[in-house]
Amino acid sequence: MKQIIFAAAAITCIGAVSAQPMNCPAENFGDFAVAFMNDASTQKQWTSDFVEITSMEQADVRATEDKKSMKFPLIQSFQELTTAPSAVQIGSWDAGNFTIAIRINDDMIQTYTFKRKGKCWALTEIMRK
Repeated sequence: MKQIIFAAAAITCIGAVSAQPMNCPAENFGDFAVAFMNDASTQKQWTSDFVEITSMEQADVRATEDKKSMKFPLIQSFQELTTAPSAVQIGSWDAGNFTIAIRINDDMIQTYTFKRKGKCWALTEIMRK
Protein backbone atom coordinates (compact mmCIF):
# COMPACT_ATOMS: atom_id res chain seq x y z
CA MET A 1 0.00 0.00 0.00
CA LYS A 2 2.84 2.43 0.79
CA GLN A 3 4.43 1.76 -2.61
CA ILE A 4 1.23 2.66 -4.43
CA ILE A 5 0.85 5.92 -2.49
CA PHE A 6 4.52 6.76 -3.10
CA ALA A 7 4.15 6.06 -6.83
CA ALA A 8 1.07 8.31 -7.06
CA ALA A 9 2.92 11.10 -5.24
CA ALA A 10 5.88 10.73 -7.60
CA ILE A 11 3.62 10.99 -10.65
CA THR A 12 1.99 14.12 -9.23
CA CYS A 13 5.40 15.70 -8.63
CA ILE A 14 6.62 14.87 -12.12
CA GLY A 15 3.45 16.35 -13.62
CA ALA A 16 3.90 19.54 -11.61
CA VAL A 17 7.49 19.94 -12.76
CA SER A 18 6.70 19.39 -16.43
CA ALA A 19 3.85 21.91 -16.28
CA GLN A 20 6.21 24.76 -15.34
CA PRO A 21 6.39 27.50 -17.99
CA MET A 22 9.62 28.14 -19.84
CA ASN A 23 11.85 30.92 -18.59
CA CYS A 24 11.77 34.22 -20.40
CA PRO A 25 14.55 34.24 -23.02
CA ALA A 26 15.76 37.72 -21.98
CA GLU A 27 15.48 40.33 -19.23
CA ASN A 28 14.97 43.34 -21.53
CA PHE A 29 12.59 43.65 -24.46
CA GLY A 30 15.27 44.30 -27.11
CA ASP A 31 17.01 41.00 -26.39
CA PHE A 32 13.64 39.24 -26.01
CA ALA A 33 12.56 40.54 -29.45
CA VAL A 34 15.68 39.13 -31.13
CA ALA A 35 15.22 35.77 -29.35
CA PHE A 36 11.53 35.77 -30.36
CA MET A 37 12.34 36.43 -34.02
CA ASN A 38 15.10 33.81 -34.13
CA ASP A 39 13.20 30.78 -32.80
CA ALA A 40 9.81 29.34 -33.76
CA SER A 41 9.42 27.47 -30.45
CA THR A 42 10.05 30.73 -28.54
CA GLN A 43 7.42 32.39 -30.73
CA LYS A 44 4.92 29.66 -29.91
CA GLN A 45 5.69 29.75 -26.17
CA TRP A 46 5.35 33.54 -25.90
CA THR A 47 2.29 34.08 -28.13
CA SER A 48 -1.02 34.67 -26.34
CA ASP A 49 -3.68 32.00 -26.75
CA PHE A 50 -5.68 34.45 -28.87
CA VAL A 51 -4.06 37.11 -31.06
CA GLU A 52 -5.83 40.09 -32.61
CA ILE A 53 -5.04 40.29 -36.32
CA THR A 54 -5.64 43.63 -38.02
CA SER A 55 -5.27 44.12 -41.75
CA MET A 56 -5.43 47.65 -43.06
CA GLU A 57 -4.35 46.83 -46.62
CA GLN A 58 -7.73 47.59 -48.19
CA ALA A 59 -10.01 48.16 -45.20
CA ASP A 60 -9.67 48.02 -41.44
CA VAL A 61 -10.39 44.32 -40.91
CA ARG A 62 -9.98 42.84 -37.44
CA ALA A 63 -10.16 39.22 -36.37
CA THR A 64 -9.04 37.15 -33.42
CA GLU A 65 -7.02 34.04 -34.19
CA ASP A 66 -6.48 31.07 -31.91
CA LYS A 67 -2.78 30.29 -31.40
CA LYS A 68 -3.54 26.63 -32.13
CA SER A 69 -4.42 27.51 -35.73
CA MET A 70 -1.40 29.76 -36.32
CA LYS A 71 1.61 28.57 -38.32
CA PHE A 72 5.01 29.19 -36.75
CA PRO A 73 7.35 30.91 -37.31
CA LEU A 74 5.19 34.02 -37.45
CA ILE A 75 8.09 36.32 -38.25
CA GLN A 76 11.41 35.97 -40.06
CA SER A 77 14.63 35.70 -38.08
CA PHE A 78 16.38 38.88 -37.04
CA GLN A 79 19.32 38.07 -39.33
CA GLU A 80 17.05 37.50 -42.34
CA LEU A 81 15.23 40.77 -41.69
CA THR A 82 18.37 42.86 -41.21
CA THR A 83 20.03 41.51 -44.37
CA ALA A 84 16.91 41.92 -46.52
CA PRO A 85 15.85 45.33 -47.86
CA SER A 86 13.54 45.83 -44.88
CA ALA A 87 13.81 47.93 -41.75
CA VAL A 88 13.27 46.59 -38.24
CA GLN A 89 12.36 48.86 -35.35
CA ILE A 90 12.03 47.57 -31.79
CA GLY A 91 10.56 49.83 -29.13
CA SER A 92 7.69 50.70 -26.87
CA TRP A 93 4.69 52.83 -27.71
CA ASP A 94 3.20 53.13 -24.24
CA ALA A 95 3.83 52.08 -20.65
CA GLY A 96 3.07 48.37 -20.99
CA ASN A 97 3.23 47.56 -24.68
CA PHE A 98 6.27 46.87 -26.82
CA THR A 99 6.44 46.44 -30.57
CA ILE A 100 8.50 44.99 -33.36
CA ALA A 101 7.76 47.00 -36.51
CA ILE A 102 9.01 45.73 -39.86
CA ARG A 103 8.89 47.87 -42.98
CA ILE A 104 8.61 45.37 -45.82
CA ASN A 105 8.52 48.04 -48.52
CA ASP A 106 7.23 51.61 -48.93
CA ASP A 107 3.63 50.39 -48.82
CA MET A 108 3.67 47.63 -46.21
CA ILE A 109 4.48 47.64 -42.50
CA GLN A 110 3.87 44.74 -40.11
CA THR A 111 3.68 45.49 -36.41
CA TYR A 112 3.86 42.84 -33.69
CA THR A 113 2.58 44.07 -30.30
CA PHE A 114 3.59 42.48 -27.00
CA LYS A 115 2.23 42.95 -23.48
CA ARG A 116 3.83 41.99 -20.19
CA LYS A 117 3.18 38.41 -19.11
CA GLY A 118 4.67 37.95 -15.66
CA LYS A 119 8.38 38.66 -16.03
CA CYS A 120 8.27 38.32 -19.81
CA TRP A 121 6.17 39.46 -22.80
CA ALA A 122 3.53 37.80 -24.96
CA LEU A 123 2.52 38.56 -28.53
CA THR A 124 -1.06 39.91 -28.47
CA GLU A 125 -1.57 41.62 -31.82
CA ILE A 126 -0.33 41.56 -35.41
CA MET A 127 -1.12 44.53 -37.64
CA ARG A 128 -0.50 44.71 -41.36
CA LYS A 129 -0.81 48.06 -43.11
